[in-house]
Amino acid sequence: MGIKSEKTDIDNKLNFSGLTLASGPDTPVSNEEPNFIDILHNSKLSDFLSFRYNDYPSQPDINTSEITYPGFLPSVPEAIVHLKLLKAFSVLKRKVIGSNNLIPNEYDVKKWQIYITDASRRFIIFMSSIRSKFGTIESDDEKDIYDNGNTKNEKFISMMKELMPPLDVIMVWHSFLLNPKSMYDVCIRNKIYQFANYPLPLHIIDQFIDDYTFEFHVPQSYKQNYLDLLRSFTNDPVDLLYDNSRIAMNEHLVTLYCPKCHDPMTKPIPITNDENTGFCDADFQTINIGYENVKCYHGTPSHFTHDELRKLQLYCDMTNLKSLQGTHKYFSKIICPPKFTKRNPFLISDDVCKTLEKHWDTDKSLDDILKSLNAKHRRELVRQRILLRNYLQYNLISLTVRGGVQVGEDLVGCVLRQERFVEKMNKLDWLHSPLVFKSLQEAVLRYSRFFEMLTDANLRQMLVPTLDIDLAWHTHQLTMYGYFRDCRGSPVHAVIDHDDKVDEGRLDDGFAFTAKRYKQLYKEEYSVCFCLYCTSKRSDSLRKFSQFFKTKKQTKKEEYLRQSHPLSSRGEGFSHISAHNSVRLPTELASSRREKKPAPWADNTYLLYTTPLLFVVPPIAPITEGQCDFYGNGLCTSATTLCSSIGGTCCNIAPCSGNGGAACFGAGLNPSNYGHARIGGSVVEIGGVCGADNNSTSAGCVGASGCSGGAAGNCTGGGSGF
Repeated sequence: MGIKSEKTDIDNKLNFSGLTLASGPDTPVSNEEPNFIDILHNSKLSDFLSFRYNDYPSQPDINTSEITYPGFLPSVPEAIVHLKLLKAFSVLKRKVIGSNNLIPNEYDVKKWQIYITDASRRFIIFMSSIRSKFGTIESDDEKDIYDNGNTKNEKFISMMKELMPPLDVIMVWHSFLLNPKSMYDVCIRNKIYQFANYPLPLHIIDQFIDDYTFEFHVPQSYKQNYLDLLRSFTNDPVDLLYDNSRIAMNEHLVTLYCPKCHDPMTKPIPITNDENTGFCDADFQTINIGYENVKCYHGTPSHFTHDELRKLQLYCDMTNLKSLQGTHKYFSKIICPPKFTKRNPFLISDDVCKTLEKHWDTDKSLDDILKSLNAKHRRELVRQRILLRNYLQYNLISLTVRGGVQVGEDLVGCVLRQERFVEKMNKLDWLHSPLVFKSLQEAVLRYSRFFEMLTDANLRQMLVPTLDIDLAWHTHQLTMYGYFRDCRGSPVHAVIDHDDKVDEGRLDDGFAFTAKRYKQLYKEEYSVCFCLYCTSKRSDSLRKFSQFFKTKKQTKKEEYLRQSHPLSSRGEGFSHISAHNSVRLPTELASSRREKKPAPWADNTYLLYTTPLLFVVPPIAPITEGQCDFYGNGLCTSATTLCSSIGGTCCNIAPCSGNGGAACFGAGLNPSNYGHARIGGSVVEIGGVCGADNNSTSAGCVGASGCSGGAAGNCTGGGSGF
């Protein structure tokens, strides 16, 4: 099972970097392809970035004035262990819900959602314990926190090498890493960037997953070391259970704590109940025990609902003299292109907070408060919406952990959206493919090309991966330290996010463009899947006149090459479109598109994931119709934000939408109302507001790099719309 030892005779190894099967005097001659167990047995520890991070010294930070070849791309052994881990997740799910239903029923979905909610809480306790044990630096500056996290802490690494979290915690950790900018923001704000950099330890996880049953078995010493870490933060017996699968979830009680004063706000409440008013239910409601009895703001409402909790979290974030959640995701001065490093994320957040505080009304809902905001300039209103609209979809599980790391991101949604990819991979059963080695070699090669396309500084269109490329992309992101270095050393010199909330219609358009661009650059088919959808997209990418001049011999040769490709499949295969991140937006444009042209890959398997009755935030329909004002009439929920001025007061906002540029930010963005703002291509150009004074309209725009406008296409910022 897994790696046996680190050997020095490289001739007896599989040469993963060169993508060839090496041979030597001791290598048995065989015409059989190696199976995944043999590949792992013959691999080296140094094939795993997680091992190299643990045992190699710190490296100097990336010089973003130079382009460097990516040095942290995934290897075949890492991809194999990743596939094993996905198998283990499915085994865990079957144990929890006790069902193998192909299309889950409402009871199974609810049971699994409750389990993931508790797993998310346990993951937050894990992060909080690390912060408690190792402390934080005094500075709140992003650069200081980043530099501190990039300097390897040997005590931290030594501890992490000797412990193993439970599989449910690993599942949440895994999904959060696949939202790299969100995890970056959380770890910077909570000053635990050392943890963000620590790779998911695939080389150790491999040892604990059975190669045949994919059961996860952890030695007692690793369990004990994990629990010892947790004891530095909590003494609650429930929190200190390593295996929580035997707990009856409907009997599980949690207490809510104020994010500001950390006092309890409720009595112990059920995580779910028959009335659908438990903490992880859509209609959650409970009595506030501090109502009108405490000086802290949390004593204001008589009852708590999810809306009141989001409102409380935003109020505390607004008044705690720190940056709002999401600030370092959208306005970082580190993981952005180098020409924007002089902006100040805190000033941007503080400017939004000052406006918000003027319009705060304890009697209004959070939605109404945000709709009441106004701004003197278009740039100001766009910033407000980017930073504040995400609070409407927060699932504040972190409020059940007293004094813990604060996470607004819906971790349950992260896991459930990722689950669609997990189940697709397990259905294909790649590990038992007779061509597992060759096909994964090809996947790693194809991903290196995709990464080259993704980091093209001139890219203005969203790229959509195939399943094999997405597996490699996910594996790359499991080492955030390496993924960030590869992105920042690329031509875009900025981190490419992995957006897991894109309307399914936008994915359809992006896949067609990607297939065409890949064929142009590498003279090979992007997808060799022979399902109806991929075949039609492949045909669409070819010019009719080029097909007309091909001889029958050429056409036959191309068909043979496609069918003999190691990733080729007659049905949905490894090179099928990866659509696990598709969501259904309620915007007029998205709804109209779905009605006229339904996504070809859509099915009813995850239909229940769109219903608001079962979830705090429905994972495939996270935005309600009433929230469309904050997103406009676009096909995505994200934005790329750029800034060039020294004071951080001039921002180009590049929305991922092909709808005139402002579609991602909602209604009310009339250029005539906000200074001299105008739309250039798909980039919102903020003219006349580039001075150090946030409210000044007299200062001229300072330089083409910051306020150039005129960009074309649907997505900017290094083509990171996916």
